[in-house]
Amino acid sequence: MNILTYDISILNNVKKCFFIIFKCIFSIILSLIILNLFMILYRYNGARIYNSTGATDYKWSPYQLYTHMEEGFTYNIFDKYGFNNYKIANTNIDILLIGSSNMEGSFVNYNENVGYLLNKSLSNYKTYNIGIESHFFMECLRNLNNAYKTYTPKKYILLETVDLKPRKNDFKIL
Repeated sequence: MNILTYDISILNNVKKCFFIIFKCIFSIILSLIILNLFMILYRYNGARIYNSTGATDYKWSPYQLYTHMEEGFTYNIFDKYGFNNYKIANTNIDILLIGSSNMEGSFVNYNENVGYLLNKSLSNYKTYNIGIESHFFMECLRNLNNAYKTYTPKKYILLETVDLKPRKNDFKIL
């Protein structure tokens, strides 16, 4: 075996080694991309932003997509004000809906949430939904005055919440 043949075989082995390393790195990157895409579909809430009106503590980014696959598959796109309303303007409101994730409709499609169903059922009333997850009774009470001032509903304010029990430090926020 001459030196040239020996050097070529070493070079081929080095090439194979680098190719295997490249395939491993590529596989890791590809699997992370696929995992992230799956996670976007599985549960993607996006970003919360501060609600300057004080009607809620925060809202979602306007026109943001969110998806949930925990209890079936749901997807929605928030309105231009950061709430779960399907093609509803936030003016001339008759009924203002305030509450937690149940009111927001976190795990149902846009055409299955309370606001959509009330608008469909009560055609002579216009509802607007500012329900937002993690807003329990005390958060809703604290924001109620600002919500009324911001949206000025003509008839009703419907407040829904999961938990009516005061939590530790709840009365400090009023």
